[in-house]
Amino acid sequence: MDAGGDAWERRYLLPAEHVPVLADADSVLFGARTAVQLARYGRRLPDVVRAYRTGEAPPPLPWEPEGRVDTNRALFQQ
Repeated sequence: MDAGGDAWERRYLLPAEHVPVLADADSVLFGARTAVQLARYGRRLPDVVRAYRTGEAPPPLPWEPEGRVDTNRALFQQ
């Protein structure tokens, strides 16, 4: 693909089968919420390691910076 080409030449279209997973937030198949949750859990790994080493509980999970994920929103809408 020519990065300096016309905008229509650089355009990318998703196959219809990919839209519910990647672009439709109202679909029960939408996967972006899972990615946000994985990022939040991964950020907590050092706290979990520290908790195992010291025997103390990890601090509460903060909602920042991603905010609270509405994982069941699509299920209620459908």
